[in-house]
Amino acid sequence: GRLISELRERLPRQPLIVLTENVSIRSAIQAIRSGADDYVLKPISPQKLHELVQRHVNRLAEGGREKVSVELEELTSSLHLSIHKAIDHLHEKEDYIRFLELLHRVSFEQISDAVFMIDDRGRLLLINERMRELLGVDDHFDTKAAFWEQFPDLADRFREIHQQMAEKGHQNGRFENVIFERKKDGRQFSLDGQITSVRMASRRKRRMATVFVINRIEPLKKVSDEGDL
Repeated sequence: GRLISELRERLPRQPLIVLTENVSIRSAIQAIRSGADDYVLKPISPQKLHELVQRHVNRLAEGGREKVSVELEELTSSLHLSIHKAIDHLHEKEDYIRFLELLHRVSFEQISDAVFMIDDRGRLLLINERMRELLGVDDHFDTKAAFWEQFPDLADRFREIHQQMAEKGHQNGRFENVIFERKKDGRQFSLDGQITSVRMASRRKRRMATVFVINRIEPLKKVSDEGDL
């Protein structure tokens, strides 16, 4: 952390990327908070490294170190971060957006949990393949439409939990045994997980976003399914 801070102080306009053979959520957070622009797990090809450096050069040229970004990108590294630990530590950190940007760049599809994030207007900002599978949607799923309008059966329970969090001033909350019926095939699931509220702040606007992590998905058997046992 000290070396990164010193390099950032001496080279404020240069991309600073940490290459490592081992990764932990704490070391990634520390590197980003110390001034690193990215935290990459080796090996990485020269071409990918060049693309990564070029992207950060462009971001710095646009004032990108302070610019909020919530776009999903082609992944240029294969960091194996635990989403559980990320959510546990997220509320303790002051710079939420920098860390969220890091999460967008890691190997998001390797996370076994179903994860999605919406903004304060209910628009979908981020969704991984596990969540798409649970919802029964494809790659052409309309991310611009309000998420809750498309999945009203999830809306009431999640909104209730979120409201309870807000009333208590909490940024984290948990849910258990939320029942979801997938429209695609009518199958029902029992869901457990957690919710975290994060700030989406830039120089011009300040909004909130919500991250949902579903870490237990249990199919519920229907009476008609008993013959399949």
